[in-house]
Amino acid sequence: PGSTRSLSSVGATASRTVTVTLTKGTWTYFCAPHASVMHGSFRVS
Repeated sequence: PGSTRSLSSVGATASRTVTVTLTKGTWTYFCAPHASVMHGSFRVS
């Protein structure tokens, strides 16, 4: 529902935790370099 957040500089075998507060609705996400296969959506209720 109307927010863009970018996360970069995560190594291929690394991980990173990000905490966000989301409003109700359906959210989508993707990996910019691999968007054709690394993407999805989820619902916040």
